[in-house]
Amino acid sequence: MEMESVRSELFAYVKKKRLTYLLLFICLLTGIFLDLALPWFMMNITDSALIGNTDRFRFVLILGIVLLILTFFQNYFDVLIKNYIASYIRNDLRTRLFNHYFKLPITFFNKTKSGQIASKIFNDVNVVGDLMGSTLISLIHGPLVAIAAFIFLLNIQWQLALICGLLGPLIILIGKIFGSSMRKVSGELQEQVAHSQSFVQESVRNIPFVRTYVLGAAMSRKFQGLAKTIFRHDLQKGKAQAALQGSSQAIGFLTFLVAFGFGSYFVLVGDITVGALLAFIQLLNHVVWPFSGLAQVWGLTQESLSACDRIFRVFQENKQFEEFPEKHKVAKEDSRITMNHVSFAYEKEDKKVLKDITLEVKSHQFIAIAGHNGSGKSTIFKLLLGFFPFSGSIQINHQVIEKMSYAELMSYFSFVSQDHYLFSDTVLENIRYGKPEASEAEIVDLIETLKLDDLIHHLPQGLATEAGEGGVNLSGGQRQKVSIARAILRDAPILLFDEATSALDYQSEKQIQAILQQFKHEKTILVIAHNASTIRQADCIVVLDQGEIRSTGTHEELIHTNRYYQDLYREYETGNEQLTTI
Repeated sequence: MEMESVRSELFAYVKKKRLTYLLLFICLLTGIFLDLALPWFMMNITDSALIGNTDRFRFVLILGIVLLILTFFQNYFDVLIKNYIASYIRNDLRTRLFNHYFKLPITFFNKTKSGQIASKIFNDVNVVGDLMGSTLISLIHGPLVAIAAFIFLLNIQWQLALICGLLGPLIILIGKIFGSSMRKVSGELQEQVAHSQSFVQESVRNIPFVRTYVLGAAMSRKFQGLAKTIFRHDLQKGKAQAALQGSSQAIGFLTFLVAFGFGSYFVLVGDITVGALLAFIQLLNHVVWPFSGLAQVWGLTQESLSACDRIFRVFQENKQFEEFPEKHKVAKEDSRITMNHVSFAYEKEDKKVLKDITLEVKSHQFIAIAGHNGSGKSTIFKLLLGFFPFSGSIQINHQVIEKMSYAELMSYFSFVSQDHYLFSDTVLENIRYGKPEASEAEIVDLIETLKLDDLIHHLPQGLATEAGEGGVNLSGGQRQKVSIARAILRDAPILLFDEATSALDYQSEKQIQAILQQFKHEKTILVIAHNASTIRQADCIVVLDQGEIRSTGTHEELIHTNRYYQDLYREYETGNEQLTTI
């Protein structure tokens, strides 16, 4: 992303909070005044003491106490306003990023790791908040206080001021030399950290698999490799910071040596007083150290701009929809689905997953989709849900789905995935996602109607039981029942079940089949199943093979006429017998 675009995005925040920034700028100017007042205080109170001017000494001392009180309030409001700005921008950016991510097409998430997304929302956003709070003001404060202090120095001893002032620009040059290097290294470092975060998240989420396959040592070696890469980038960043800080500190120290040497000489010849020399040295802090600090702040700014670049690149990703879909009411009486010559490949160059699919599903019809793994069963569901673009046409109630709003399309479907998609929340709240306004009583009634009472009676705290991350605290069957209850609660006219009974024991499987029968005449149901008894219930079976429809018909029709279906059904029956035996 062009730096001009990044600056434009950041300036938009300054413009939006211009009154707050104005208050901060007033604090900044007040701080500069107080910074310069201290050398004035040192000069006057020292010279008053040396010449024995008691009245002036007392007056300057009282002013010093006033300056102390002002300094407290100035620092308090300065830090408070900076933190407010940083917190506001972090909150705003974090919310914007989260919302933007959830408006992006599914294809974006297929190529982006969850750790990278989390890193941008938290780590990068924190860095940008610091930039717009303290770092930006430091960039302004340093030069302003240096200029004001230098003017004061000229009034004390202009020759000495000019000698010392010539060394300041060297520090700015050093900052420019090392700043671009730090920006590049910081960007690479953050990318590596995000990649490692993704690996850690995946490893923790799949810990049962890691333990079962004894992969602890392999995971450790892989993480060590990632950690070494982070270490190398971190070391490069450290070298750039060390060179930047070392050079600027050395020039700053050289400036003080020059000031003390020449200043002592000017005191010796009577050009300046001892108080004036003390004030000069104190003022020199405000000339040299802003330049020295500016080099360091410039390095931090480059690091922050790298984070800005990563964040604002996300905002350039094309959204699938501009606003979050609102709940949309559709007619439940008619929910027919028509697919005409639908073909699909995940990438343009890839082999087609679906090839010229033509299918009609009538309202309130129960369709079972059968086929071996990789035949394209789940892909049909993904296309119905609008996850991917495709060739051909899909219509619901004679409306082309590409012309529907996303809200209208989603309102037709309840979806039970084989992945379940449970959140780290209670069982009750996980079911309530199907209908956020549902009361607990309504959910309990639904569970009893569906005869899924074990979700209440067989869990430690009933519906208040924490599901854990991904439903880790529940069995596979319990996770599936929660998903099914949530889908039924949503009350959409079309139910999509992706291998809905794959993780259930015989008794639970019978429960789910009873649910399907219960809603068979109320909703249109499409089931992907590797289960013989579920398939037998269907009004129509669609047999897929390598992305093509091999045959369609009832179980009775296909079992007597279609050899491919006979073999497939026999495999399903064998699998069921093994599951029952287990």
